[in-house]
Amino acid sequence: MAKMNPYKVLRTIKKDATMALSGDWDRSDGGFEAQIELIDEALATEKDTNPRPAHHDELAALLAWLDKQRGGEISTLENPEEEYANAAIAVWDDYITDGPCYCGKVMVVVWPGSPSFHNVFTFDAATGELVEEVYEFCTCRS
Repeated sequence: MAKMNPYKVLRTIKKDATMALSGDWDRSDGGFEAQIELIDEALATEKDTNPRPAHHDELAALLAWLDKQRGGEISTLENPEEEYANAAIAVWDDYITDGPCYCGKVMVVVWPGSPSFHNVFTFDAATGELVEEVYEFCTCRS
């Protein structure tokens, strides 16, 4: 079975659900059965939880983010790639949260000073720019 893109599956299901709620879906066309088959196929597909190394465009986005953080300092360096040369960088193409929050590419950078020096990024689907995800510790109290 070919690997399914979960993002495409979710978009299709969202579109169908929106049509059903608005009354625009012709329910005689077998659409609900097709949705169930699509969901079953997506669930049967083994989730690849292994990251891959960052590609050139992702590293360029990281440099652009670093340059912005440091007020343009990175763009003046002779070898700006040295800024991440010793960092551990991993990318997951099809990350999905447990809840209905995020589906897409995630990049994690662990800087060489300590594992506590790290950043987690998502990518803006429209621009491809890095979006830093800031960790916020939440506790729920009843």
